Amino acid sequence: MDEKTGYGIHLLILRETDGCSNVYYYKKIREGLYYKLLYDKRDLEISKISEKIVKKNGFTKNYK
Repeated sequence: MDEKTGYGIHLLILRETDGCSNVYYYKKIREGLYYKLLYDKRDLEISKISEKIVKKNGFTKNYK
């Protein structure tokens, strides 16, 4: 459950060695460890919810 938006979401946690893709949003947890958020932009409802989560929680397209 995302505490800032109240939405239930699935997040991936990855290490820097897992690689980086420009289709994900990232949030650094600590050095070398990130949350990674991916969603289907074609689904308008999911896209709206995901964008709220991205903005409220400080996710970015930048990896590092």
